[in-house]
Amino acid sequence: KGVVLTDPNTCSCPSNSFYNSFENQCIPCHSLCATCFGSSDRECYSCRNSFLVENKNWCVLSCEHLTGYYEEGSECKACHSDCSECSGLEGNQCYFCSSPDKALHQGRYLSECPIGYTNTDRVCTSRIPLNYIECHESCKSCFKSSLDGCESCELLQVLSNGRCLSECPPFTYLSPLEGRVCVACATPCELYTGCLLYTSPSPRD
Repeated sequence: KGVVLTDPNTCSCPSNSFYNSFENQCIPCHSLCATCFGSSDRECYSCRNSFLVENKNWCVLSCEHLTGYYEEGSECKACHSDCSECSGLEGNQCYFCSSPDKALHQGRYLSECPIGYTNTDRVCTSRIPLNYIECHESCKSCFKSSLDGCESCELLQVLSNGRCLSECPPFTYLSPLEGRVCVACATPCELYTGCLLYTSPSPRD
């Protein structure tokens, strides 16, 4: 039955089989095993057209669906202990975390997200929106980062052509309708006093 006697006390079997001493015969390995010590796919020494799970004597068709392993050569190797899915052994090569209390940041799982980040579904995400613009220091909000990119101003400041000022410039007046925004005068004004004599775009009689 394929048993080869190499000496009076030892039997050896052909490739892809193992010796069963109870039955005194060679038993075929599982189809995924190249060499084995039993007939299941978890009793393999090496694999055939499959991957050997590290330290498990287990042959599988793919490492993809094994939690905590990644494919390297003909083996499924264990991820870092922080990772449930990964691309490599290191702690900064995680795809998903093994602990529900940690969050992913730049490939590594952390107990706490860094300053400026928040834990969103176990991923550290920036608290700053993707379209965030760092405003000029004179602006409360803005549409661009330069001095003339203001959309609104701090208290006691007025907005004029995208700039926050302490008062409206000449030929403009503070609109009572638009909320601390300087509006151009409707009629010519004195050069240095702007529209200070006016309360609306139309001059007083």
